[in-house]
Amino acid sequence: SLLPTHPSTTTGVSVLYRMAQPAYGSKEYWDARYASAGADEEFEWYGSYETFATVVAPHVTRASFIVDVGCGNAPFSLSLPKSPTTLHFDVSPVLIDALTARHPDRTFVVGDCTSFASVVGDDRMGTVDLVLDKGTLDALVCGPNAVANVDRYLTGVAQALRAAPTSAFIVMTYGREESRLCYLDQPALPWTVKVHHVPKPGAADHDVHYVYECLWRGSSERSCKGVSE
Repeated sequence: SLLPTHPSTTTGVSVLYRMAQPAYGSKEYWDARYASAGADEEFEWYGSYETFATVVAPHVTRASFIVDVGCGNAPFSLSLPKSPTTLHFDVSPVLIDALTARHPDRTFVVGDCTSFASVVGDDRMGTVDLVLDKGTLDALVCGPNAVANVDRYLTGVAQALRAAPTSAFIVMTYGREESRLCYLDQPALPWTVKVHHVPKPGAADHDVHYVYECLWRGSSERSCKGVSE
């Protein structure tokens, strides 16, 4: 595999830290969380749309088809264009049922990001202009079988994007370059990666979110076989 073992497996201290984390990579964890929180709760991971607008907004403005991966119950998602421009999906049916009832003018579907075609639809693969990820890659990296799951996820994103210079995959994360570029910046993936340090609102200057702007550059292998091959 070209994808590395996650750094949290390299030291005893960080392994213990990882073991203490909630099961962010588990569907059951998210179902239980959303069920206990109630249908009307909103929770914004990392920051609002405005926090990331300098990177995200230009892509949103020109996109005809946006996929919002792991939408959660964040207000960020509601800042995106409505149906049919944007498809929001999340692994938790508990959440999606609640969001569909609250926002009937938007398209929310249950989906697994490691099976991208089953969410987007085979007929729409290769037609997506923009894929947005705010915390989903982080959840995969925290979960079991991280390398294989990230491989399937990124391969699916690459196959879903339109083969056009305006297509992009934007990942908003807490992960520093040394823990995320090893996944995102792979020769088999059809994009180049620009890294942005976005200040956290109200935090010290050095306290930032990391935004990975993956810009389509094309690939000699449009089928984009598994990243790990």
